[in-house]
Amino acid sequence: MSEIEVLGESVTAACERFAGDGDGLWRALEQIGVTLLPVPEGYGGAGADLATTGAVLRALGRRGVSLPIVETALLAGWLLAAAGARVPSGPLSAVLAGPAVRLSRDGGHWTLSGRLERVPWGRAVERIVVLLDRPEGAHLAILDRAALEVIHGGNVAGEPRDDLVARDVVLTTGMVRAVPAAGVTAAAFRARGALGRALMICGAAERALELTLRHISQREQFGRTLGGFQAVQHLVARQAGEVAAARAAAESAASDLDTLGPGALGENGEGLISVAAAKVAAGTAATAVSGIAHQLHGALGFTDEHELHRYTTRLWAWRDEYGNEDEWAAYLGRRALAAGGEGLWPLLTTT
Repeated sequence: MSEIEVLGESVTAACERFAGDGDGLWRALEQIGVTLLPVPEGYGGAGADLATTGAVLRALGRRGVSLPIVETALLAGWLLAAAGARVPSGPLSAVLAGPAVRLSRDGGHWTLSGRLERVPWGRAVERIVVLLDRPEGAHLAILDRAALEVIHGGNVAGEPRDDLVARDVVLTTGMVRAVPAAGVTAAAFRARGALGRALMICGAAERALELTLRHISQREQFGRTLGGFQAVQHLVARQAGEVAAARAAAESAASDLDTLGPGALGENGEGLISVAAAKVAAGTAATAVSGIAHQLHGALGFTDEHELHRYTTRLWAWRDEYGNEDEWAAYLGRRALAAGGEGLWPLLTTT
């Protein structure tokens, strides 16, 4: 058994042991060492590659886990390490500052004001890392949630997506950091978030497929199981194909980013194409897999007693976060048009 498989089994066992106990599960995941898996060791993480991290995210998606693992491991941890800051323990969130968010300096302290919109798990974390684009370069602001006004919101899966309002919050010098590392941009932030969601979608879609297969093998209609009908077999085959395509695209994107390095998500970077393809494939799979699953389960799949809705609502929610499939498909279209007739084939075959 490979190290990745062992790690995946450990994560799955923790999810089963702490089902329904988010705090307990987070502590267990911290003990396993996966909450900061891709963060360099010198900054508090394990220094794992994105391919390994992706296997963990897929395992968590397969269990329908609702925790800020993408925000902590792929976003906040990445930002803090890039700015030379050690990553603290505990769940973190991360968000891009909108144009209305203001960061100003007065002597030895900074002041931040504005509204941070739809912050993942905003109410549930102690610290939020904000990426700001300033004339002198990218900066991070590390905010204590207690200093912010929280306006509750959520996605269709019921996960917190809160607005956080800062009213002239005073930050010490250590809470604001310039980011000297190249490649830390809003586009890279969004792409890393999209890849994280795509990987978790793969896991949730796999579980929805499993539940559908189990249901059609047990449910009888007209004297035989649903799985015995050719039309049903065709639907499930489509589900399986979408799941396989999404997983292949997401795993390929993670591997590409490991190979291409930090500049892969820069402007017109090759890694952006891989991430875009992964998010398009994942979004397409989320729509098809959830729709077919509910079609074959009937009303049963929407009941509180049945677990299917735990995965399909997450598929619907994660599909739209960090850019939905239409947005990423439009990006791919722009890249194809920019490549022109002579450049299109190399673009398709070398990225």
